[in-house]
Amino acid sequence: MDNFRKSVCCAMANFRKWHHSPTMYAVWAVMLLFAWYTHGDLTRFCMETNMTISPWVLPFYIDSGNYMIMYVGMVILLFAAAPFADLQSPFVQIRTGRLNWFWGQVLYILLTAMVFPLMIYASQLLILAPAVRWSTDWGGVIRSLAQDASLPQKYGLQVALHFPNQVIQKCEAIPLTVQTLSLMMVNTAMIGFIILLFNVTVHKIGGVCAACALLSWSAMTSHGIGIMLFTEAIRKYAVCLWLNPQWLAPLSKGCFTIPQVLTIQLTLMPVMIAISAAVFYRKDTVFEKGRF
Repeated sequence: MDNFRKSVCCAMANFRKWHHSPTMYAVWAVMLLFAWYTHGDLTRFCMETNMTISPWVLPFYIDSGNYMIMYVGMVILLFAAAPFADLQSPFVQIRTGRLNWFWGQVLYILLTAMVFPLMIYASQLLILAPAVRWSTDWGGVIRSLAQDASLPQKYGLQVALHFPNQVIQKCEAIPLTVQTLSLMMVNTAMIGFIILLFNVTVHKIGGVCAACALLSWSAMTSHGIGIMLFTEAIRKYAVCLWLNPQWLAPLSKGCFTIPQVLTIQLTLMPVMIAISAAVFYRKDTVFEKGRF
């Protein structure tokens, strides 16, 4: 129990660094700018038509074409320094124990993976705030745009979000939004542990290189030249790494289903954590024996 408490303290110490971290200010700026880009015209459309919109826009946000590059790019920036060692880390490790400190970093990644999608959602609601009204249904604005996407053009506006009518008809608003948040949390954790694994086992910048390479592969498999370069059997495995940006309308029948993706990811994450911990412990042992 004492070891767990020490690990929690190490995780919380990372959160306390957010208020003076340039990285977090950059992430917040990008988050708000992209929320304005995707939701600004939607807010103006609601105000022009004197209509209100329900807050369940998140599923359509991650279905936008720019979601993967923007969101995963911010997550890579957020986790680039995993396991987040700084000048104070050696002193903290002496007081808490090296492995307790490491498990604190793992816990920090898990907690951040839960908090960050909520921050994304909050930034969207902040932009939509003048027009948001609570509703358990999709609401009139989303249903209207699903039936006729050209409505904003009559007011000189161009809404960046796409609202597929088949999704509106088949899915309920709150369950789909909760499912979307859950998928974003799992994918955020997946990226974090990929970066942690390569940073610990390869090099301190190995995680960023690996994550960027996998991001490029996943983006290419979604459309464009990737369709020509990769076979369907290879393309569908890109979905296992993180959320397909067009999961509401799969590009091919060969894609994994969402439960299959979650099963694969939740199986891979403990394996990556175990390998990272084993390598970190081995490096600890070598260090303590004074071999370098």
